[in-house]
Amino acid sequence: MASALPALLLLSACATPELLLDLDSDVDGLLDGEERELGTDPTVKDTDRDTWEDGIEIEAWTDPLDPDDHPLVGGWDMGPCRDRIEPTTDAVGEIASDFALMDQYSEQDGLYEVVRLHDFCHKEVLIVYGNTG
Repeated sequence: MASALPALLLLSACATPELLLDLDSDVDGLLDGEERELGTDPTVKDTDRDTWEDGIEIEAWTDPLDPDDHPLVGGWDMGPCRDRIEPTTDAVGEIASDFALMDQYSEQDGLYEVVRLHDFCHKEVLIVYGNTG
């Protein structure tokens, strides 16, 4: 009888695959367990309903719980540190304060997307400006 006990334990372990397998129920690129940790809905592709799937937002370093925070329509690549930038001064070689511009490449129905300087924190950004007056 002692030899049947290990076989019984092995069968019961195999009978519960859902404990070992994490699914992506809404097929948004995030596993259900990841969604629970993030606070997104594992049964809805776009938790904040901003037209961007949760998995795409995470990949683009945006917040899938904030409808105002989504990947840039113009295709610009955001960085993971954009919310942790501490500006120093606006002098050459320093970290400038964040500011917003309208992205001319993201026109949609006559509207242009707002692009912020700190969205590109993982890149060096050269800003050239002049005064015509």
